[in-house]
Amino acid sequence: EESLRKAVDLITIVLTHVWADRFSEVEWPALILLHMLCQFGERSGITDLWPQSIDVSLRTLDFSAGLVVWLGWDTDKTDIDLHVVEPSGNEVYYSNKRSLIGGHLSKDFTQGYGPELYLLKDPPAGKYVVKAKYYASHQQSILTGATSAVIWALQGGSSPKIRFDTVRLDRNKEKMEIMALTVGADHHGNRRQACM
Repeated sequence: EESLRKAVDLITIVLTHVWADRFSEVEWPALILLHMLCQFGERSGITDLWPQSIDVSLRTLDFSAGLVVWLGWDTDKTDIDLHVVEPSGNEVYYSNKRSLIGGHLSKDFTQGYGPELYLLKDPPAGKYVVKAKYYASHQQSILTGATSAVIWALQGGSSPKIRFDTVRLDRNKEKMEIMALTVGADHHGNRRQACM
């Protein structure tokens, strides 16, 4: 419980802090994460996690996230892009932020750290391929030509599953497949838990 409360405290700082313009809209991924943490707490019997300093009108009581993919990186003034290829072959990324099945990508952070987030409320069965693209470094030093990216994917539902991975990107315009997630269907065609 202590770790969960600490995570909520840190998210509260993200949501209440005034950020430089290049980080505008960082609140959306943070708000998604806050909802996920509160949902996890409620499943564990902790019902008072929503921070008092965050307006309750920002809370969605019926929040549900069937699939969340989060990308963050460790190098300032660097642009790493999240790409998610959906089962249809449609690729969601900075130039195609919304999909026909409801996939949505957060803001394209081009000046460092991210995060970039893909959210899909009710993922259809099939394979989802997660990629990261080292788009550009805006640093003047050639010494900082690489970045480490952290990717995590959460499959929601009654028994959530999470998967973490890291990758080192060091070539301009390099796109690397990081993980593949499979959302299966039962014998009636209904969506079930993902295999990670």
